[in-house]
Amino acid sequence: MKRKIFLHALLYYTIACAIAWPIFLNMSYFQELLKPIGVQVINPFLIIMWGPGLAALLCYFIFRKSITRKISLFGKKWVHSLLFFIVPWSVFFILNLFYPVSEQYAPKNFLVLIPVSFVFTLGEELGWRGFLEDALKSIPRVWRWLFIGLMWEIWHLRFLWIDENRITALLKTAPFLLVTIALSFLLGYSTERSKSLVVPITLHLWANTIVQSPHWVTFLSVGLSGILWFYLLYKWPSQAFGK
Repeated sequence: MKRKIFLHALLYYTIACAIAWPIFLNMSYFQELLKPIGVQVINPFLIIMWGPGLAALLCYFIFRKSITRKISLFGKKWVHSLLFFIVPWSVFFILNLFYPVSEQYAPKNFLVLIPVSFVFTLGEELGWRGFLEDALKSIPRVWRWLFIGLMWEIWHLRFLWIDENRITALLKTAPFLLVTIALSFLLGYSTERSKSLVVPITLHLWANTIVQSPHWVTFLSVGLSGILWFYLLYKWPSQAFGK
């Protein structure tokens, strides 16, 4: 049984990497290849982040008789899911009006940036938290989240492009490995609790925002939202899932 489970994960991972790795390693080539399309959101990162999503959709179809899906986009509490996503960004939007973080979050850009970011991140989370959480649910959760975290970090191939010097690259990758595993535990638990992909998508997006825009408005928004997130997860009806 466990061998079958790992075969499911292996096929998923092979497809996800086969889509993303050629682009990770030839980013400039694919940027030039997609430039004639003239649509900014159609870029190499869209394909990379939907590598796990496409792999998940394909594996859901292949293993439809052997994998029972417990996780969906909104779970069984769609109002909870919407509040989880919308309220934090509303807080950030209001604060940003008075204390601008950057031109990237200007009102004219904000209403496009957030939905687009949601679609991009949905691709990743459909794979890491959607398919894998369902496929590996019989594995004890600590080992499951550790396994997913390791696969998630290796998928990024950070150690190959973060620095030209391989030793320096490995040293720079180590902190990312620890953070990615920690995120895997946080996102894994929140997904298990809510059965909603919107939840890990939201947390994933905010983790990226903290890294990309380390402004006090970002930290305050996360701090205030943390109270809401904790409350919603606490109130979410917990059902048996994994061990």
